[in-house]
Amino acid sequence: MRILVITNCTKEKRYNPRSKPIVDVLRKHNLPIPTTNYELLHVYEEVLKDYMLPAFDMYMGTFLVVRNFVSKLRRLGYSVDLYIVTIPYGLVPDYMKIIPYDTNLDVMSNNKIPKRVVEKWREKFEPLFRKHILNRHHDVGIVILTERWMKLFLDYINLLTNCGKLIVVAKSKYKMFIKHPNLEFYPINGILMRNKVVKELGKKFELMKQISLMNFLN
Repeated sequence: MRILVITNCTKEKRYNPRSKPIVDVLRKHNLPIPTTNYELLHVYEEVLKDYMLPAFDMYMGTFLVVRNFVSKLRRLGYSVDLYIVTIPYGLVPDYMKIIPYDTNLDVMSNNKIPKRVVEKWREKFEPLFRKHILNRHHDVGIVILTERWMKLFLDYINLLTNCGKLIVVAKSKYKMFIKHPNLEFYPINGILMRNKVVKELGKKFELMKQISLMNFLN
């Protein structure tokens, strides 16, 4: 079984972009801390090459629950493609190396997401979404996004017709917008409930694998 997991980036990183070692390196090159200065991304990647990590290892905080979920699925023998939506990169596979940056959609102070940020994100996200996700078939697609990211992703979620089943973990108000014919929706209210649901999904896929093995042996 091939599984697609789509989740979002987090503010917490393995390397803190505001830590003294990173700030010192940036100052040597007259660079500010990377935030939404997208046009300098290639410059930052050269300057901060010693601090780059695969996205799977870079993101911390609430991402760890999703990471543990994906790791469990892979240990069980499932083929899992994990993609992360992110402000500076648009969309990254979990194995892609990224810089430690200091911007995140969920901690922006404005209630309304800045238009420039959204436009720049869409420019990066859309071609990568078509290339990496829409051109591949998955038996199951799993979408685990925070509310702000879910609002943006609603424009794309109904394109996931290449997934045999679509599992979505989100606030109940978003269910009405999702038209996938084989939708499994898990309503949540807050990060603690989301984490609980993700852990329960891990147990569900483990049980599926056990049942599959028993049927094979019988």
